[in-house]
Amino acid sequence: MRLGLLVAFLSALIGIPPLARGDVFPAGYTFTYHFDSLPLVFEPTIQTAEYLSVDTGGVRPLTSTLSWEMFEGLPIGTPVASGTWSGFDTTLAGIPHGTWQDGEGSFRISVVSGAQLINDVTIYLPQFRPSGGYTGYVYELTVTPSAIPEPAAPSLIFFSLLAMTFSAWHSRKPRPAI
Repeated sequence: MRLGLLVAFLSALIGIPPLARGDVFPAGYTFTYHFDSLPLVFEPTIQTAEYLSVDTGGVRPLTSTLSWEMFEGLPIGTPVASGTWSGFDTTLAGIPHGTWQDGEGSFRISVVSGAQLINDVTIYLPQFRPSGGYTGYVYELTVTPSAIPEPAAPSLIFFSLLAMTFSAWHSRKPRPAI
């Protein structure tokens, strides 16, 4: 017991979570992620696969049907690739050659039916030379879906303006003299 508490305390102290576990997302949940620049890292051993993968905790079969979409820029319009995973499918999607080479793009993962544990989503994308071949660098990104849906930007702006207006109005009210 003491050893477990010590490990948890030291993990918290240095910023390492003792158990990295995702959340179970219900049908209807959608996670969309847009990136302006993918992190570029040097990879001494280049894996030439280009993929987007979803870590579902290694549980097979999947407990849901998941859909995925990839977009060249913002997540609007027609995706450059899309598909579904269910049952014993491997949650791995090939990224079409040449996609996201500028480091910008989006993906969307949706739980179509059932409920699914999702730990994170990873993009692994070797960087190409304009003349062909790999540069030795890869774009690599791992993101964790949020269990709490983030508010849309217009609602954030509206409530911020409302709070500022109320604050300005409240500070201008005359105060009774005592």
